Amino acid sequence: MFPRFEKEQTEDIVVAYAVVELPSSSSTPTCFRFRNGTSSVVTSIFGGILQNEVNCLICGTESRKFDPFLDLSLDIPSQFRQKRSKDQEPGPTCTLHNCLRSFTDLEELDETELYYCHKCKKRQKSTKKFWIQKLPKVLCLHLKRFHWTAFLRNKVDTYVEFPLKGLDMRAFLLEPENTLPGNCLYDLAAVVVHHGSGVGSGHYTAYGSHESHWYHFNDSTVTLTNEETVKKAKAYILFYVERTGQVALDKSPTDNTATNQPDVDTAATDCVSTEIVSQDEVAAKAEIVLLDGAAPQTHTLDVKAEEDARINMAALNEAETVSEEAAADRDTSEQTGTEEALQTVQTAAP
Repeated sequence: MFPRFEKEQTEDIVVAYAVVELPSSSSTPTCFRFRNGTSSVVTSIFGGILQNEVNCLICGTESRKFDPFLDLSLDIPSQFRQKRSKDQEPGPTCTLHNCLRSFTDLEELDETELYYCHKCKKRQKSTKKFWIQKLPKVLCLHLKRFHWTAFLRNKVDTYVEFPLKGLDMRAFLLEPENTLPGNCLYDLAAVVVHHGSGVGSGHYTAYGSHESHWYHFNDSTVTLTNEETVKKAKAYILFYVERTGQVALDKSPTDNTATNQPDVDTAATDCVSTEIVSQDEVAAKAEIVLLDGAAPQTHTLDVKAEEDARINMAALNEAETVSEEAAADRDTSEQTGTEEALQTVQTAAP
């Protein structure tokens, strides 16, 4: 990744790695494992996965494979690499998004990179496309500042505009529809800058963020700087840290929402009150209907009970009359029997 440099320049690059602060949720990261099963703290922090898709232009055979990565090396698009004289108007500004789009765009491989098609049994023209299958906790983006050809090696001095906060990587994912909007945001943590015009010479410095302040690291010197200075740097390596708690921050209520909320609550309360009143009215009407329906039935039951009582009283009176007549007949029979017995006794006496 790096051209030839001295020991002190290496220290500046190491500092850029060291100042990267992981999100609080990454205090005990789950190790990311490569194909051979090995893992480390470095791979768990910087490790991501790419899907490499190659299509044969002759037979249409598609080949897919997954490749682990620790950083993404991004070309600066050729239309932004043209040098302009002082008299010419400045061209369009290259952005980090342009570099990422160029990295993931469909590309036709040239003659020196022909793909060996297993169906055609020979090397054929083909297209290649990269997708990001898994994003790392810390995204390391390497801008290809050094252009190598068969006869020339020079530095690409094009300025690339990059965001300090809110780098959205969702558009470059393999399955963006499975990721919620706002869940792939990254904030800048460190920048490595190469100073000089040659490949075999120059000097490296680094910018690092700590507790919302930016610092410039230049060999043994550390100075406080500001965001505007960092934005103007011609970045060579960018370190972005995954944002944590971003869904809650993105969905924070605005003033308009806070103002309109009481109206919504009042309307909801009025609606509930109307429903309660309506339910009370329905219950009252139902009670009246039930009472009206029960009144004739109660009156009928009262008349029937009165008739039954009258019949029972008549039957009781009749029974008492029969009992009195039976008692009178019994008394008469006993009196007759007594008189007949006395007459018999008198007749038998001398």
